[in-house]
Amino acid sequence: MTSKTNPTSKEAGNKKKTLWQLLLSIAMIIVLFSAASFLEKNKALALLENEGYNAFYQQMPSEYIDFINEKPLDRVVDRNEARAKKNKALKYNAYILENGYSRELVIIKKLQNNDNTQLRPISFNIYPKNKGLATKGKTFFKVTTNTITYRYNGYNYRVAKQVLPNISIIKIEPYSKYWKTTISDVDNSLLSLDEMEKRIKMNKKDSLSLGLNIEDSVYDFLFSKQLQAKEIRSLPHSQQFKKSDFSKTSPAFQKYVKEHGLRLMKIPNDIVFWQKITQAKVMGELQFFNADSVKINQRLKEYFNGERKFYNLFDEKKLASYYALLNLYSNRTNNELYLHFNKRTQLLEPFVVYKELGTLNTYVKDLKLKEAGFSKKYAQESRALATLNEVKKLIYDYKGEIREKLEVLHSVSPTRIFDEALFHHNKLIIKKSLRPSSMAKIALVHYDDAKIEVSIENLTNFPLEVIELSHKGKKRIVSPKNSEAISIGSTDTIVFELPASFENLFVHKKKKTTGFIFEKDIFDLSIGYRPLGTTTVFYDKIIPFKSDDALQAGQDLFRGSSNLEEFSFLWVNERDKTISFKSDSVVIDKPLVLPAGYRLIAKEGLHINILEGGKLISRSALNFVGSKEHPVVIFSSDKKGQGIFVVKASKKSLLKHVEFRDLGNPTHGLWSISGAVTFYESDVDLDGVLIANNRCEDGLNIIRSDFNMENTTFLNTQSDAFDGDFVTGKLTNCTFENLGNDAIDISGSSLHLSRVKIYNAGDKGISVGENSKVFADTIEIMSSEIAIAGKDLSTFNGNRIDIVDCKLAFTAFKKKPEFGPSKITAKNVMLRNVRTQHLIENGSSLILNGVESKTVAAVKDKMYGVEFGVDSRETRIIEQ
Repeated sequence: MTSKTNPTSKEAGNKKKTLWQLLLSIAMIIVLFSAASFLEKNKALALLENEGYNAFYQQMPSEYIDFINEKPLDRVVDRNEARAKKNKALKYNAYILENGYSRELVIIKKLQNNDNTQLRPISFNIYPKNKGLATKGKTFFKVTTNTITYRYNGYNYRVAKQVLPNISIIKIEPYSKYWKTTISDVDNSLLSLDEMEKRIKMNKKDSLSLGLNIEDSVYDFLFSKQLQAKEIRSLPHSQQFKKSDFSKTSPAFQKYVKEHGLRLMKIPNDIVFWQKITQAKVMGELQFFNADSVKINQRLKEYFNGERKFYNLFDEKKLASYYALLNLYSNRTNNELYLHFNKRTQLLEPFVVYKELGTLNTYVKDLKLKEAGFSKKYAQESRALATLNEVKKLIYDYKGEIREKLEVLHSVSPTRIFDEALFHHNKLIIKKSLRPSSMAKIALVHYDDAKIEVSIENLTNFPLEVIELSHKGKKRIVSPKNSEAISIGSTDTIVFELPASFENLFVHKKKKTTGFIFEKDIFDLSIGYRPLGTTTVFYDKIIPFKSDDALQAGQDLFRGSSNLEEFSFLWVNERDKTISFKSDSVVIDKPLVLPAGYRLIAKEGLHINILEGGKLISRSALNFVGSKEHPVVIFSSDKKGQGIFVVKASKKSLLKHVEFRDLGNPTHGLWSISGAVTFYESDVDLDGVLIANNRCEDGLNIIRSDFNMENTTFLNTQSDAFDGDFVTGKLTNCTFENLGNDAIDISGSSLHLSRVKIYNAGDKGISVGENSKVFADTIEIMSSEIAIAGKDLSTFNGNRIDIVDCKLAFTAFKKKPEFGPSKITAKNVMLRNVRTQHLIENGSSLILNGVESKTVAAVKDKMYGVEFGVDSRETRIIEQ
């Protein structure tokens, strides 16, 4: 890339009147998509720079570094002197960056120490030479982008960049809330409109043949090139059809299909189609164009009957490339699919008809195509495309053509910007699909001295290949006896036959013995697996209970049938599907198991005393509603009773003015859960709840659920207070006090915190792990070991945070090898009597009151009771 700091203006020659007539005739083709694409572009940039998105902008790009010591085009200063002084001279430098096919306007501000000015968006008023391109009623059009903070050579730099349209520009006015300036010396020498005029023929038909508007955008152009490289045929944009032409009776489309030797099958919705043929084994809605429908239908029936394999019917590699490319270029809003029957290969392969490209991908959709061979190729192709090597080479090789196409496009629609940043965002979405936060649910089915059996549910869009049973994710114990890949959405039971050396892995230093102790050592076992077609192995721990019926009730209480008839204090209303209590005070001294499909009702003033041997396990939602004066109280008077476990309730539970006191975690045989109160795949709202004096690892554990928690207090917890795994929720006006370990501990989750107070947390006030996102406002953390910790691809964004009398205020690091660094942004932070302000690992980042903090190596080695915090195992109760 080259940069120009003292550009000279080169005027594009006078355009001929006929050229504009040609461009305007083309405009109708392009402008149909302009507004939607412009909105998508702004949405894409907004999400790309969203502070809740961990994009790891730590190091400044090399092309921006070149600008730092150069003379800027202009210098932006707040015109209000008093405000400028208060904001420490809010100053930006402006530069033009050329990349061979377009220009970027780059605005850079070097931040001073303790600069806490906000990350405000920057807008640009762009004045085109051709006034017809300006917004109606004005002489300019407006674009807006967000700013990014980079770290370079010990300083922080705030940067905003805007790709400019390939048109002659008179001036640009960058501005934000407190400042505005004018850049009048804009370099237009990149443009080549004079040369283009000579090449353009003066009628539409000839212009199409020159390739100047064969594609609607640069995204279409690059997409078509990648299709060609993978030998996937497509309908060229030079072939103009109306939407109504894509029907069996359209003479125009029928003629085109026959002339080009196409044998097409049209599918209105590909996801429905793949689900029907690969799962239900039935025909979907099909429409044929110049194709032998009898022959194709016969082949489909042979596939349904098991007489023909999927790879003998469809070209798996081309299908995989097609879908991987769509994910890179778009959000796949159009599910229409055309398949062409290739006479040479005798296979059905994708044929591409108009797709909306250049849009932000929000997630990779499940195709419902459950064929291991295809899925493996799909994962491989997705992984290869996500390197961006192919698209980067295309951009480099076709810089000249891209520039010319943008000039034609921007001559009628200047806001349709081509920006490589979209590929970088979609690349991350693809990578996320290959490695989502929650990839599998692994639960124990059976354990004895000879083998361990686990059930594994595949939560990804790719088959999972189980690799090993591992000790702490570091040492392979044994490979599975059955090695078939687990298909998408399926659950399989995997058997590991234990080697003779298994017992020797577990050393108990205090007792000076070896051997596997289930209650303690099960937490050190994990399963290694990977999406089929990829190489990275991921590890998940084994949940010591299973959630569906596979064993007898006596062996696994959590999956056993209901026994509510054994409890005389319960009343069942079959009409309303409710279960309620007959008296205001009841005792539970044995397991109470409730069936699914009901709602357990508890009214104000009810006291439930859970004694030794007692626990409540419910597949129905709870509706516990007390009052401030007369709350519902669930307690254990002998401090030996277990707690409450709500599992897969179909309705949302409500807990209002409820107290949980002195409860332990439900256990049964080999199975146990960590929370005194646990909601597993069961949504819940909590308001005015107290959880106090629990005798287990978590006071409240919510797993794979949505929740809302208000006015709730956690008091004197033995270990963690609230533990959320793969949850989405809000905590408002909640208090945490006297905690053995963490106050709030989440993984794979999204959380909003508001008006939260944390006092005396033995380890972390807020622990954000495993690709979680936390947005926090008005937080107070006092007298705790560590205030806020970010781990493993997580982001924390906070405002108005007070940290007082804590050993360590902020830490961010990578704990698990399969994840990455973490990002913390906190503004309006007040620190008082904090021993260590921050401990940020290389690669992770902390932007504290607008200033990026320094980083160090090996932060993990200092945590977990070594220098900061405690090891959670120190607070875990283990009965042996």
